[in-house]
Amino acid sequence: MVAKMTTPSNCSSAAKSADVIVFVTALPERPRPGLAPHRGDLELLGQLDPEIPVLMVINKVDLAKDKKVLLPLMSALGEVRSFAAIVPISARRDEGVRLVPDGGGQLLPEGPAPFDEDTLTQRPPPWFVTEFL
Repeated sequence: MVAKMTTPSNCSSAAKSADVIVFVTALPERPRPGLAPHRGDLELLGQLDPEIPVLMVINKVDLAKDKKVLLPLMSALGEVRSFAAIVPISARRDEGVRLVPDGGGQLLPEGPAPFDEDTLTQRPPPWFVTEFL
């Protein structure tokens, strides 16, 4: 299930039926040493079911000239709850973005197979005939 959770009021209801939560936060325009989590993020994280795995994504890391400023933020977030992974990304520069679906996909439970093991396709034989003609 994919649900957009942007406010505390819709966070708890959407997250209850999720298999995995991808929580996205962003650095401020001018990240400084001693960077702390946004209080809105802390409020939302506190409402999440601790049994549901959470992939924490920190966007706009390109704004931090010294990546060491991320460490206190990651540490403070880790004190609020445990995360399956923390992935720093820069969506603007396309850095680390490809790690997000990989990380989230690994956390999803395996579902039932949509077809029998012997089924090659869901298309009927006439469909293949028209494709070859």
